[in-house]
Amino acid sequence: MAKIPNLYILDRFEKAIGILNPSLPNACPFFDDVRTERIEYAYLTYEFSVPGDHPAAQNLVVGNLIVYPYRTGTYNLFRIVNTEEDHSDERYIKRITCENAAVGDLISNIILPTKLSSYTLSQAISYLLQGTNWQAGEVELAGTQDIVFDDVATSLDALHQVMDKFGAEIEFVVEFNGLTITRRLVHARLQRGRQLNKPFVYGLNLKGAKRKEDYTQLVTALYGIGPKDSAGNLLTFDTYNPTLSYPYEKPVGAKWVGDQDALQRWSKDGKHIFGIYKDDKATNAVELFNNTLTELKRRNRPQLTYEVDIALLPDNDIRLYDTILVKDTTFEPELVLEARIVEVKESLTDPSKNQVSLGDYQPIQITPNDTIKEIQKQLRDTLDTAKKAAGTGTHVIANTPKPLANGDYANFNHSLTIQVTENVHLGYVSVFCDTAGQSGTVELRDGNGNTIEKRQFSNLVAGENRLKLDFLLRQEVGTYQLYGDFSGNTYRTTSGVSFPYDSGSFKITGTSSPSGYWYHFYDISIGGPGVKGAYGQELRLGDSGSRYGKVVAYDSNGETIAIIDDTQVTFGSVVAENVQAPNVVTTGIPAGTTVTYYVNANTGSDDNDGSSSTPLASVYAAIDRLPRVFDGTVKIYLQSDIYEDIILSGFMGSGKIFIVMNGYTMTGTFLCKSVKMRVELYGGTESSTNLYGRINAKAGENIGVIQIFETDYFYANYLKVYGNSGSGGCTGVVTTYDNSFAYYYKCEFYNAVSACVYSAYGATTMLNSCVGSGATYGVMADYAGYIGWSTQIPDGAGNPIRAVNGGMVNPSSVGQGQSGSGTGGSTPTAPSVYTWDSTCGDSWRTVYNSWRGDGTVRQGDWQGYGLHTGIWLFSSGLSSTVTGKTIKRIRVYLKRLRGGNDKVTVTLRMHSYTSKPTGQPSVLSPTYNVTFAVGEAKWIDLPSSWFSYFSNGTAKGIGLYTTNDSDAYYAVFDDSAKLEITYV
Repeated sequence: MAKIPNLYILDRFEKAIGILNPSLPNACPFFDDVRTERIEYAYLTYEFSVPGDHPAAQNLVVGNLIVYPYRTGTYNLFRIVNTEEDHSDERYIKRITCENAAVGDLISNIILPTKLSSYTLSQAISYLLQGTNWQAGEVELAGTQDIVFDDVATSLDALHQVMDKFGAEIEFVVEFNGLTITRRLVHARLQRGRQLNKPFVYGLNLKGAKRKEDYTQLVTALYGIGPKDSAGNLLTFDTYNPTLSYPYEKPVGAKWVGDQDALQRWSKDGKHIFGIYKDDKATNAVELFNNTLTELKRRNRPQLTYEVDIALLPDNDIRLYDTILVKDTTFEPELVLEARIVEVKESLTDPSKNQVSLGDYQPIQITPNDTIKEIQKQLRDTLDTAKKAAGTGTHVIANTPKPLANGDYANFNHSLTIQVTENVHLGYVSVFCDTAGQSGTVELRDGNGNTIEKRQFSNLVAGENRLKLDFLLRQEVGTYQLYGDFSGNTYRTTSGVSFPYDSGSFKITGTSSPSGYWYHFYDISIGGPGVKGAYGQELRLGDSGSRYGKVVAYDSNGETIAIIDDTQVTFGSVVAENVQAPNVVTTGIPAGTTVTYYVNANTGSDDNDGSSSTPLASVYAAIDRLPRVFDGTVKIYLQSDIYEDIILSGFMGSGKIFIVMNGYTMTGTFLCKSVKMRVELYGGTESSTNLYGRINAKAGENIGVIQIFETDYFYANYLKVYGNSGSGGCTGVVTTYDNSFAYYYKCEFYNAVSACVYSAYGATTMLNSCVGSGATYGVMADYAGYIGWSTQIPDGAGNPIRAVNGGMVNPSSVGQGQSGSGTGGSTPTAPSVYTWDSTCGDSWRTVYNSWRGDGTVRQGDWQGYGLHTGIWLFSSGLSSTVTGKTIKRIRVYLKRLRGGNDKVTVTLRMHSYTSKPTGQPSVLSPTYNVTFAVGEAKWIDLPSSWFSYFSNGTAKGIGLYTTNDSDAYYAVFDDSAKLEITYV
C-alpha cells in the first residue's frame, strides 16, 4: 500500500499544532476521507473522520486550518467549517468538514467599482488580491483587457469575472514549510488538464459507472437573434451565406443554422428541433452567425454526465480538467464523445473510493465498423479553436515579400486578401513606420469587406512594430481581408510582388491596391496544422507570454511515441550513435562513477567545467548540472567562503552526494527536501578530525540553518552552525521534519528560539558528541519526532531535553557532563540579500537609431537590420541601497526567448542608467560572457571584479552588447530580469 502523507493542523494564527496520519506511531489517525473538487470557481472541499477521544481531536475545531498534500511542493489549504461528533455503535467519531480557505479569505475583501484599463491578467489578479494574504502565481495567458467593475464585488466574485474575461481557469494552492504557510498562490491556467487518448467504454452491464442524461437544452438547429438597431430592427444573419462543411447547413436567406447529423440522431419525425439563441453583444451578421454556430455545437446532443470509479478508467492517473474519450455503446448508432473530468473525489486512506464525473464535452459520430484508433486520429487532426484563438499551437512566419526591400514609405490605406482552408490563428504582424508617434487600426474583414474584428495601436516607433492581432480565421468563412489604416507613412513593396503567396492552408491571394502593391503587413505569424512557413524559419511552439506549445508524434497504430512540451522531451525509443546528455540516467552517473565539482565564489564562473583549476562560482550551478536520478557519486568541494543557499530537492537513486566545505564558511540555508539517497556534509575535509566548517544563518531565517524534509539519510560532521535567536529567530539551529533521518557527529549548534536541535512530524535525528547553547532547550522532539543521542548533547537555557506532542528523546535525561554548551559566541550579522525586478528592458538599434519598444532586450545584428545595445533598467533604489556597501555576491536572472543559433554566447555589460536615455545607451567596459540556449532561463553569478562598480554607484543595471555583427551572436531576451545582491 502506498505511503499515506501527513495532514497538518494549523491554528487560527497559522501555526502548526499537530499532524494526522494513520501510519505514524503516536499520531492521530484519520479515515473515511474524501477530497472533492469540481470545475466551479474555488469549489474544493475535504471531509474526514478521526477518533473523537484522541488528544489531537481537540485541535480540530471550526476556524482552524488543514494543510493537504496536493502536488510535490504545493498544498491545498482548507478551513474547518463544521464538526460533528457521533457516539453510536460504541465508537466515538469526530467528522470534520472543510472548505477551500480561499473562499473565506476572498469573500471578506471588497472591490469598489472601478475600471482597469489595459491590464494584463497578472496585473488584474494582483489588484484584486490587494488586502488579502493571497498573491498572483503562475499566469499562462498574455495580452491585456479593459475590465470594468460596475458594482461592489468581493475579491472572489471579481476573480471569477476576470478569469471569464481572459478565458482562464483558476487554481488555488499554498506553499508550506512544515511549520507555517509561506505563500498563498492563485494560478491562472490557459487550460488545466491533459488529453488522454485511451477510451472509456460505457455499456449496459457496467458496474461502478452511472450515466445521467439531460435533454432539456437539446436542439438540432438554432435561430440567431441579435440586438436592435436604432430603427428597432433585430439583427439576424439571413443575408450572410457562408460555405459550411458537413454536417452543418444554412439555407440561403435562412435565419437559422442546423446540424444534419444531430437531426438524424435525435429528431423523432425528421424535422429539426429548433431553438432560439439571443446574442446581445454581436455587432454584425458574421459575428452573430459564428456565435450561434458555436452555441449549436454545444447544444446539439443531450448533456451527459458519467460517474465512474477511477479503477474502471484506462489511466488511473486522472486529474480534474483532463479530457478522455467515452464510447457509449447504449446508443444506436454508438455515441463517441470527448468528456472532461468535471469532478474528482479522492481519498488518501482508501484509493479504491476514488471517483470522477465526466461532463459532456464534444461528440464524435462513427459507424459500427470504425475503430477507436480512427477516432483518435480524427481527434488529433482536429484543432481546438479555443486554444488557437488564445494564440497557442505551432506558429511559423508566412510567405510574404521581404520587408524594407523593393519599395518605399507611403500613406495609403489598403488590405491584403487572404484565403484559408482550415482554422488558422493569425498572431502577430510587423508594420514598419518612418516616424515615431503614429497610431493605426488593423481590421479583419470578411470577403465582402464587413468588419469582423479590429485592433487599435498608438505610439508606434520608427522602424519595426510587432503588432499582436490574435485573429482566428475560420475555415467556414474562407476569404478574408486584412486592412490597415495608419496615421503616417508605412512601408510598402512596389516591385517584385507576385500573388499568391502560398503558406499551405493560408494563402495571400491579392491586394486592394490597383497597382498591385503590397501594403503594411510583413513577417505574419500564423498557426495551424496545415500552415507552411517561409524558408529558413524556425519552428516555434507557444509564444513569449508563457503559453506553451506541444508536439506529439504517433506510430501507425495511433500510439504515442514522442512528446515535446514545456516540461519534457519524451521518446519511446531512441536510436543514436552517441548521446551526450549529463542528465541521462543510464549513462550520466552510473554506479561506480564519481563526478566532482569545485566551487570558488571569488574566481569561478558558472560557465566553467567545475574542475579545480576552472571552478564554478556557485554550488547552485553544480547541483543544477546533476540528473535527478543517478546511482553514482557526486562530490562538491568548496575553495572559498560562499554566500548562497544550498538546496537539494527531488534526487533519488542509489547514488550519494558529498559536499566538502574544507573549513570554509557558508552564509545561507542548507535545505534537503524529498531526497531519496544519501547526502553527506563535511565541515572539514573528508578525513579531517579537527578542521571545522562554519554555517551562518542568513538574515530573516526563522526555521533552521539546516533544514531536512522528507529525506532518507543526511549525515554531517565537524560543523559549527549559528542560527538566529530572539523575536523572529529560528525554531532550531538544525531542524528535521516529515519522516526524515539526520545524523550529526562532532557538531556545534548555537542560537535559536526553541532548541539547538529540533525534530518533528515523525522525523528521526541522531546526535553523537554534539554541543551547543543559546536556545531554550538543547534538543526538542515535537509532534511524533524522535531524537536519539550518545556521549553529549547541546545545553539549554532551561532544560537540555524537551519532548512534547508525542515526541521522544532517548535517553530521556542527561547525567553529569552529558550536555555541553561549547565555546558559544554570537551569530555574526548576516549579509543582506535583496532582489530587484527590472522596471523595463529595451534595445537600441543602430540602423534606425531608435529604441525598439517591443518588450525585448537584444544583442547583435540580424541580417543587417542594425546592431543592438540591450539594457535592463532597475529602480534608483538599487543603487542607493548598495552604494557604500561591501558586496559579497551579485546574481542576475535572464531568459532568452529566440533569435540566432540554438546556443549563443552573449556579452554581459554594466550600465549607469535608471531610465532610458534619449540616444544610444553607453555601457561600461568590463565584460562577462555567458552561453544561453533558446528558451533557457537561469541565474548567473557575476564576477567579483564587478562588485566595486555597484558599491561606488557607477553601475546601476545590466545590459548586452557585442561589436560582432555576425548572425551567430544575435539573441533576443525577455525584458524582465532580476538582480540579486548580497552585501554587508
